[in-house]
Amino acid sequence: MCVSECGPLIVSDEIVVRGNVNRIGSYIRLDCKEGYIPSFTKNTVECINTGNWTEHDMTCECEAGWTKFQTSCYQYFANQSFWDEAKRACEDDNAQLVSITSQEEYNFVHSYIQEANVGAIWIGASDRRVEGSWTWISGEKWDYKRFAEGEPNGGRKTNCLIMRNNSGWEDIGGKTNRFCYMCERKV
Repeated sequence: MCVSECGPLIVSDEIVVRGNVNRIGSYIRLDCKEGYIPSFTKNTVECINTGNWTEHDMTCECEAGWTKFQTSCYQYFANQSFWDEAKRACEDDNAQLVSITSQEEYNFVHSYIQEANVGAIWIGASDRRVEGSWTWISGEKWDYKRFAEGEPNGGRKTNCLIMRNNSGWEDIGGKTNRFCYMCERKV
């Protein structure tokens, strides 16, 4: 049996494949998605005569100051801002206010703000469009919630969420309160 090409190159989500030729003898270069820093000694792979790609040691880490957890990079910002200011600051950094969509992610963010010894941070949820209908600004599904006891307590002026380091989420006015915040970059 004569092999003339390699199958698709399987790499982790934060790696970008530069090239699409998969014939025997062809090379493909690997790089990191924006917001990641490469770590490697070999970032080029070759389609060899067995129909396999040669090995690479390409890995991508979050930029300095960002912490990787599962499929995102996170950064805590200690400057207190209104919710819209925090949202804009994250967007200016090619990120969004953190969306907490699982217990594991909640635990990660919770431990982060406890280590920072901060009382609360803005997170990326709002019910501004429809009162009582919370959505993540990232567009992720609202499948997980962790409201503090008695929350959300409603009202048209309390349309943004904070995460308290000791009790869960609380709805609060985004234009009248300032808090620190956390940004998240998806892989």
